[in-house]
Amino acid sequence: DLLEIIGSEIEKDVPAGFTFPKDTFTTSVKGPGKEKGTLIMQYKATLLPKFDIAQIKNDIAGKSKSAVEAYLKTLPIENFTIVQNIEFPSPFNLLPQRSDNIVIEVKSN
Repeated sequence: DLLEIIGSEIEKDVPAGFTFPKDTFTTSVKGPGKEKGTLIMQYKATLLPKFDIAQIKNDIAGKSKSAVEAYLKTLPIENFTIVQNIEFPSPFNLLPQRSDNIVIEVKSN
């Protein structure tokens, strides 16, 4: 129950443009509070920027690997990996034309 309460409190403080995956926060007990029956706890939460995955897929569909890398560097992400199932020679080595054939996974460290 306490973890649910802490998660709810963290959610209230999440800034606009970010999401809070509830299973990513950690807590530690710092000790008793000054008032009787209170406890001091510290928490650390991971916040992820909100992305419009559908828009990103549309933006990178049919683009070269170098163009996709340049585009992804403009987003607030720490690192990324582009994996292609089939690689063609240089001028033909493009991401799929259909965004439905592109998979994007967002992970936290």
